[in-house]
Amino acid sequence: MLGNECVSDLVTAACDAVCSTGMSRSSAMPRIYIGRLSHRARQSDVERFFKGFGKILEVDLKNGYGFVEFEDVRDAEDAVYEMNGRDLCGERVIVEHTRAPRRGLHSKYISERLLCFC
Repeated sequence: MLGNECVSDLVTAACDAVCSTGMSRSSAMPRIYIGRLSHRARQSDVERFFKGFGKILEVDLKNGYGFVEFEDVRDAEDAVYEMNGRDLCGERVIVEHTRAPRRGLHSKYISERLLCFC
């Protein structure tokens, strides 16, 4: 079992590694935001829209917007770069990195975001 000092050192090293890559806290998340989403859009439409960018872990649709969580951060970055401003179900959508961590601690990246202040 690791002592508190060892755990603290490991967390600091992990934060330093993330910070040294030049990634901001928001870009360290594999979760993206989709805005201006048509009310007709369904989960299958969103999955098809992002097909080819990598494994999707979750699609969370709200009223006119939604979130997509990818397995890999690089896949999310590629999707934002390629799909922002494209048409989905007749609407030109906004695709951006999320600005805040998701509620709850379901994602493995949440604890890093809360501990790292890059």
